[in-house]
Amino acid sequence: MNGQLNQHGVTSSARRTRPAALMFSAVIVTFLFTFANVSCQGQRVASLSGFQLAFGTEVVKNDIWGNAKREKVAVEPLALLALLAAAAGAGLALIGPATRRLTTFAAGGGALLLLLLNNKLERDATLQSSGMLDVSAGFGLVSAVILFIVSAGVAWFSGRKPGMTAVSSRAPDKLPYPT
Repeated sequence: MNGQLNQHGVTSSARRTRPAALMFSAVIVTFLFTFANVSCQGQRVASLSGFQLAFGTEVVKNDIWGNAKREKVAVEPLALLALLAAAAGAGLALIGPATRRLTTFAAGGGALLLLLLNNKLERDATLQSSGMLDVSAGFGLVSAVILFIVSAGVAWFSGRKPGMTAVSSRAPDKLPYPT
């Protein structure tokens, strides 16, 4: 194994990657919160969570006379891929520091997917409703993007060994003579 076992039987490398796995788990939890707020002329019509966008759902819309109409919200592949990126990042972070590049890539990819999702939702609402509907990012979406970015940093730096530097801290003893 890479690290030494401590008194709890956990290697030091596993201890260094645990914060990254926790950050990715926090991203998964944010999918429970509101990702998209749909409003019509300033009045909220619907709120959708990350899981509802990722797996599809039905929403009840009321018309002007109060009649309830069920409308299906299709699966958003970008939301599903972002959720899979969070799960993959958590799994890769638990494997150990050897996969820190893949873990960082999963975090960056997840953040990018969520930004693309927000753009797609806004564009689709504008096109389908001729500008009547407005979609804004919810607390869950903003939190997920921020946590994905933080997860990328944590994943990148958690696998490094203490004392690793990019530049040597000691000057060479002899410099080459110019020719």
